[in-house]
Amino acid sequence: MSEPLSPGDIRWFVPRHGGRPVEVKILSVFEELEIPCAEVFETVDSKYRTLALADLSDTAKEARLKRKGLVK
Repeated sequence: MSEPLSPGDIRWFVPRHGGRPVEVKILSVFEELEIPCAEVFETVDSKYRTLALADLSDTAKEARLKRKGLVK
């Protein structure tokens, strides 16, 4: 990701079960933890999740490539 995350930012990730990239809204960021993570809200399915910051991407395309292991 190109810039630090803050509440209200929109990012993308691909769920572990695969499928399409999902748009999420950042609710809070926990960079001080052993594995930095963020609490997010899925804008389409209305689900709350906690995701590692490394799993978040700026665009859907980047999220897809990251899931395939083509982008770090």
